[in-house]
Amino acid sequence: MNKKSILIVEDEKIISKDIKRILIKFGYEVSGIAVSGKEVFAQIQKHKPDLILMDIILKGDLSGIDTAEKIIERWNIPIIYLTAYADEQTLQKAKTTIPYGYILKPFEEKELYAIVEMAFHKHKLEKKLIQSVEYTRNIIDSSLDMIITINKDEKIVEFNRAAEEIFGYSKKDIKEKPFNTLFSKKEQAAEILEITLKKKKSTFEVMNKRANGELFHSFFSASVICDHQGKTIGIMGIARELTEQKQSEKKLRELKEAVETLRLGVTITDINGKIIYTNPADAELHGYAVQELIGKNVKIFAPKDLRRRTSLKQIKKWTGLIRESKNVRKDGSIFPTWLISNVVKDNKGNPIAIVTTCEDITERKEMQKQLLRSERLAGIGELSAGIAHEIRNPLGNISSSAQFCLNKFELNDDLKQFLEIILRNSENANKIIKELLDFANPRTISLKSGNINEIITEVIKLVSPRCLESNIKIKINKDENIPEIMMDQKWLEQAFLNFVLNAKESMPDGGILNIESSFDPHKKEIIIEFSDSGEGISKENMKKIFDPFFTTKTNGVGLGLSLVHQIISAHRGKINVYSIVGKGTKFVITLPVN
Repeated sequence: MNKKSILIVEDEKIISKDIKRILIKFGYEVSGIAVSGKEVFAQIQKHKPDLILMDIILKGDLSGIDTAEKIIERWNIPIIYLTAYADEQTLQKAKTTIPYGYILKPFEEKELYAIVEMAFHKHKLEKKLIQSVEYTRNIIDSSLDMIITINKDEKIVEFNRAAEEIFGYSKKDIKEKPFNTLFSKKEQAAEILEITLKKKKSTFEVMNKRANGELFHSFFSASVICDHQGKTIGIMGIARELTEQKQSEKKLRELKEAVETLRLGVTITDINGKIIYTNPADAELHGYAVQELIGKNVKIFAPKDLRRRTSLKQIKKWTGLIRESKNVRKDGSIFPTWLISNVVKDNKGNPIAIVTTCEDITERKEMQKQLLRSERLAGIGELSAGIAHEIRNPLGNISSSAQFCLNKFELNDDLKQFLEIILRNSENANKIIKELLDFANPRTISLKSGNINEIITEVIKLVSPRCLESNIKIKINKDENIPEIMMDQKWLEQAFLNFVLNAKESMPDGGILNIESSFDPHKKEIIIEFSDSGEGISKENMKKIFDPFFTTKTNGVGLGLSLVHQIISAHRGKINVYSIVGKGTKFVITLPVN
């Protein structure tokens, strides 16, 4: 263990040698003996002693007290004064150098030992205290949070670097300024002090003010500072600026509002598929309320035959998954969707969530069908027109020749009968050609304002006698408040008549025909329904009923519903068909009001 070294400053040789003897006796090392201030400085530079025994009265220009002042200023070495003088004036002057003790000459050996040991102990404690203060200061200054302390007079006494940077004040400039200087409203500062003194601690979200007058939000936590007796001597506040957080919260609110108002469905799940967010559009699209979906597995949207387990390994490889699929609603109905999924990753690149947008593409699919159908019909129409023109002329010649023979010559009954058969079949063939030409030629729509109910009434007048003959009861339920629309009455009458006649033919043994009209104010659509209790249509035939030349009748051409589809499409309407074999068929026509 290293011995403590002591420098003796004493101009009386006998006394200095005696002090040296005593110190060595007690296990100390004497680094040297100096008799003047100048010698002291040289000895310190050379030996760097741990303590100095300093006589107050020295030879030369510098007294022991003057020398001590310079030592403390430059080296901070503990000093014990040796003096034969204990007058009040000398003691007061010596106090200014904060000595570690006094010893009056002459003194006992143990007395010197005790004072030296106490000086070393005191110095050790002070070094620890300084280190502790420096450590605390480093912690305070390295904190990213603002740390501010105030005294009982509500004046600022501590202001760390973070506070300097954020508020824009230097510690020197803000020290001893009122605490309320840091707030946009003085009442906020007063409230913090009042509640903190009352409850010993408090937290607030406040509006602060920088040195340049700029305002900012902060989260302010305050607690009282007490002395060793538990008496409150001040308050310490720790504050964190919330400007970025507030901006982020604002952006999140704006983003949420944007997503909430989207008509596109948006759902966010964790990597296990649990729904953590869904917007109203996605919930409504699937027939749920938002609250019903939170916490559920996203597979709730998928039909059972399409449910697949996706591993974390697969998810990590996703860079965006785009696909056409099918989703299922709460009521069990299935509809086509366009899905886009993206993975949300943390700072380390690990997946933490999946965002999926969902679009109902029912209308798009229907439009695609309509487009394909229109292209197919256009081709069939051109072919039909060509065939009709090619057949019509020879057919006319056949019909005219048969008529000429009947009128010009005296024929026996058998020949007349054969010629009449030729004429009848020629007329039937001509009717088919006319239907072909009607189908091939584009509909000329002449729009006028009118009421759908009037068309229904006219159609009923035309078919009632035939329906009565076939034992078919017609039930009518018309919404008398439906608005008028722009329409071609002639063509819509033909379309509705076709629906009624088809229903009649599907009920050879009689039945019930329901005709209803209604108005959907939300979609701004008029709805017309024709439902019968007839034979129904098989699933296989349902796909083909609007195709030209498709028919299940023995004497039909198969152009009726194709023409109807053209008429309704020309009015920007839609036809939906629902049928169960053996129970009946329902045609639902929707026509836009605008």
